Amino acid sequence: FNTLASPVQSSDEIIYYNFKINKIWVFNNLSFNSILYFQKSNNEVFSVPSLLFTQQLKYDRHLFKDIRFLGSYSFSIFSNYYINNYYPVTDIFYHNLNEKKGLIPLFSSEISLYKENFSFGLIFDDLANYFFEENYLIKDYILPQPSLRLSIKWSFID
Repeated sequence: FNTLASPVQSSDEIIYYNFKINKIWVFNNLSFNSILYFQKSNNEVFSVPSLLFTQQLKYDRHLFKDIRFLGSYSFSIFSNYYINNYYPVTDIFYHNLNEKKGLIPLFSSEISLYKENFSFGLIFDDLANYFFEENYLIKDYILPQPSLRLSIKWSFID
């Protein structure tokens, strides 16, 4: 671990640039949403990945007159950068200027049925762990295990 990442005022100027390209393609019931970020910081205190790519694939169609099916798949990946280390015992972050991490893909998926004011679905998070075991972004803090969540949304007021 390097220096403690505590809130101390920096005397150096921090300059941060970012540029976002977003494109959505729609083909019948299928849509692709692609986002590409370019980022740059001039200071080691504020370390950011220089490239971040996010892709979302959605399938949306009517099953019945008023019931729709939605299936989506999300994928993200980012370039190597200095990620702050985390020590869970003391709940403290530390600056890391020794090891760059990145290029670990992150996946999630969702399926749901919905009406005007009601939705029921399943969300599959952290699917990358099935394919890339023993990967971590923060030293000694492995990626979360894949999880399945039940999603119920109900709006009572229109």
